[in-house]
Amino acid sequence: SLACTHDLIPTIDEFLQVQRDEVGEGISLGPILTGRPFAPREMIFAGLADEEYAILTQLWKLILPVAPTEDRPRQLYAKPEDRWEMNNLAEQHPDIADHLELQLRRYLDARQRGTLADLPPLRKDLLHG
Repeated sequence: SLACTHDLIPTIDEFLQVQRDEVGEGISLGPILTGRPFAPREMIFAGLADEEYAILTQLWKLILPVAPTEDRPRQLYAKPEDRWEMNNLAEQHPDIADHLELQLRRYLDARQRGTLADLPPLRKDLLHG
């Protein structure tokens, strides 16, 4: 399942049976750890200090620098095959890179406006093999 650091606090809270009023972007990984049924995520988003952002699905990872350059273009990797992210496929699959970039930009905009629940779904061919 796709997981990120945002999941740590909800997971620890569930383990310690702590209730919080504020709800973040993370989800508890308790069901995964204990074998209970859960709905896996379709995608996760990540960022590195406003230098670059990424979107990850079960099949793809797109890395988008805040200021792309010739030396630092957007990068698309096939997952899980390209575990070490050595083969940038952005030029070979521009339609996939474009769609993931659009979803990433929608996420960043929705996060800023506080409307994450309104994100449209990804194309199904980008989610599962």
